[in-house]
Amino acid sequence: MIAKGVSEYIATFIVSIVTLAAGLGVFIYAYTVIDSHQLVISRSIEYARAEYKEDLDIMAGYIKGGEAVIIIVTGGSSVDIDAVYVNNTMIVCRIYVNDAMHIIDGEGAARVPSNSVAVIKCPVEGAVAYVKIVYRGGEVGLWAARIA
Repeated sequence: MIAKGVSEYIATFIVSIVTLAAGLGVFIYAYTVIDSHQLVISRSIEYARAEYKEDLDIMAGYIKGGEAVIIIVTGGSSVDIDAVYVNNTMIVCRIYVNDAMHIIDGEGAARVPSNSVAVIKCPVEGAVAYVKIVYRGGEVGLWAARIA
């Protein structure tokens, strides 16, 4: 009886195919796991952005009688104003919302309800000032100039 063996080339080819198939299987499994985790993370980021989305726009701003007067409007969600900067210096300001006055001093937040108009008054010196309003959703700024 003559025993026939497998050629070295065919054995190497078969081992290569098995190794490539195992590697491809590991790659596909790792890719699906990473992709599912990436999808979960991106969804949670989008939910967090939607939760913390606050809309604040400046309608007008001017300086009159030593005070900068800034008229702001909020969007569909309420806004917490943290601080107001005049010429890059934090200033204690007053905000008037719904016939109530609050102080913005950088320590506590002043809440402006959704779909509301508010007026911020800050002491300033000079005829022109850059006013920046910092709130939880970001910051907005404008140049205010003295009016007659």
